[in-house]
Amino acid sequence: MLYIASTIPHGPTSPKRSWNADRRITAEGILDKSPEVLPQYNGKLTENERKKIAIDPGIEPSIRNFNSIKRRIKLNDLQGKKKENLLWLDDAVSALFKKLEEADILDNTIVVFFNDHGQELKGTLYEGGINSQCFIWKKGGFKVGSVLETPVSNVDFLPTLLDIAGDTKNLNNFDGYSFKDALEGKDYNGRSSMYHELGYARAIVKGNFKYYAVRYPKWGMDLTLEERKEMLIEYNEVKKIYGRPTASTDPSLPFGHLVMIPGGELAEKPAFTTMPYFSDPDQFYDLKNDPEEMNNLINDPRYADKIEELKDELRKYIEKLPGNFDI
Repeated sequence: MLYIASTIPHGPTSPKRSWNADRRITAEGILDKSPEVLPQYNGKLTENERKKIAIDPGIEPSIRNFNSIKRRIKLNDLQGKKKENLLWLDDAVSALFKKLEEADILDNTIVVFFNDHGQELKGTLYEGGINSQCFIWKKGGFKVGSVLETPVSNVDFLPTLLDIAGDTKNLNNFDGYSFKDALEGKDYNGRSSMYHELGYARAIVKGNFKYYAVRYPKWGMDLTLEERKEMLIEYNEVKKIYGRPTASTDPSLPFGHLVMIPGGELAEKPAFTTMPYFSDPDQFYDLKNDPEEMNNLINDPRYADKIEELKDELRKYIEKLPGNFDI
């Protein structure tokens, strides 16, 4: 098994800090020479680029990769659409496939491409934060075809891969479930519900309905405005040390779901500013008729039985996990 954590899609997205940055900069330090695994421009370089290379020869592969990306963007008329980072990501995936092919193991490899969260409402358990793109590839594809409609969770990936690889003796030792049968176009019952957790929030989705609970510790709820102010100032000071922008300077704002800070974490800002019931401790949504989660039905008597059903379902998950969360 090989796990690769791509640097994108993620911020920063400015050219000088992403696709147009020095390729030698790594988490382990600065390399002597830029890697050459990504496409290289073999044409004539500008005088300024040649001067940079004369002073610092190790940067040449980076410069030639920048030029390759710029020229392919222009050739395919993708300018002005911020596609450089996506092309950079495509190049990285291509490099992986080429290496597997060179090692003569591509035909016996399964590749899973998955994002760690949704792109719309990151830092929350709203649909835009928990639903993520996923691609699963193997030579010849899967019998189900190019699209699998069955909902699956990221915790289902490992048992599925083990199942496909022939190791079935440990499949009951995971939180997730193998969806190999679904990929093979066979009958598959799937999950009856989907459990989600993040920070101070828990959610359950069953059928077309969703129950969303947010709980903070009592000491947090009892903080005075002055104590909340001190908490926020200290939190923002740490942000400044790392050169990160702050999400809020108002101590009277509700806490975030991911971080118990007034105004929430910066990642939560889109949800904090657009979701009308963000600060409600209990939320219930009809996802079929309200996919954007704009109408909290928690106090609607017509849904009382369904709300209790989902609460009970959520309790079943929580009872199996460490810690406490009061429903």
